[in-house]
Amino acid sequence: MQRPATTRSLPHSPTHSFAIRIIIIREVQPALPDHFMARFFRAHVLVDLQHADEGLGVSLSLESDFPESPAVIVTQAVAYSYKRNYDLSHEKFQKLLAINPHTVESMDVYSNILYVKEDHVELTLLARRLADEDPYRSETCCVIGNFYSFRGAHERAIVYFQRALKLNPNCLAAWTLMGHEMIELKNPPAAIEAYRRAVSLNPSDFRAWYGLGQTYELVNMPYYALHNFAVACRLRPEDSRMWNAMGHCYSSPAVGKLESAIRCYRRALPHDKERVSLRQLAHHHSLLAQSEKDAGHYQEAAKYYQMILDESEQQGAGSREDAAQALAFLAEYHKNTGDLTVSQDMYSKLLDYGAPQHREVAKLSLKELQEMQELQDMASPMVNSPAGDASTPGSARPR
Repeated sequence: MQRPATTRSLPHSPTHSFAIRIIIIREVQPALPDHFMARFFRAHVLVDLQHADEGLGVSLSLESDFPESPAVIVTQAVAYSYKRNYDLSHEKFQKLLAINPHTVESMDVYSNILYVKEDHVELTLLARRLADEDPYRSETCCVIGNFYSFRGAHERAIVYFQRALKLNPNCLAAWTLMGHEMIELKNPPAAIEAYRRAVSLNPSDFRAWYGLGQTYELVNMPYYALHNFAVACRLRPEDSRMWNAMGHCYSSPAVGKLESAIRCYRRALPHDKERVSLRQLAHHHSLLAQSEKDAGHYQEAAKYYQMILDESEQQGAGSREDAAQALAFLAEYHKNTGDLTVSQDMYSKLLDYGAPQHREVAKLSLKELQEMQELQDMASPMVNSPAGDASTPGSARPR
């Protein structure tokens, strides 16, 4: 079958491999017969392009016919890792190693999972096995590099990532991991170069775009950082880390766009298991309420602080410091809106939750609330007294 004109026009160089794979999916694959090998091919290319949801769907459709196929299992394991479902990815890799204990394919991805899960023992065993069985593979060098990086030996890690690139100059994982190590060694120019090489190999690699954004932010180039974070957000719209990073960059003093930061944190909130965006939303709304004297931002801040407090009390999520800050803000909010009873309850809780500085504020505020309550109690009989009372000034007297 003759290749389409678009693929014939592309030179065969590593920098064009991404475009070639995209064209294969869009033009070549639909022309293939509906055969299981075509589905194997489609699943592999989609996951390779980091289209995890589509690739996983195709791979799961093959599972019923090939339940023990290493190709199906490794595709699913890699797809789950891109979706940040590290437990399922780890489970799939364990199943793969049970079927084929000497496999090397995608073991660099498995080492990333072990790194994130902080499973030092398993990572050590994996690095030793690969070093003994197949030391001249780029995957092996990446695994050993991750092992040294986990131990904090970043210079040794870089040596192995460089070996991986000598064996395979187009190893995407090695370029990305090299960038991470250069950041650890406070070498931003080298990190930027490594991330750019990764992006040139695969423009869909959100990790490289995210790393570029972090590096540019580190060297005080926030608008370059925002561009790279925006690309990462477009590639991974359901990854809260991308939106949180862009929100943090917008809220930095160099940019100072708190409204834009709030929009980013709102996009992150539904997917943010660590609840970083929730705390930032409460904080930024409170800042805007103070600077702009805006009642709308004041109410929004109270809403998000209430969410923090509810999650802290119901699920035990967050820290005591987060709960103390929420209580302090909500107590002041209810005092200013006239709900003195709720405010008093909040300050009473703050005496148990808060640090010493919070306790002092709570004690002073409780005294103030008590005085305000006494004044209200004294004023209420005067307000409710009958209009025709004989003691009322100005009432008519018979002569």
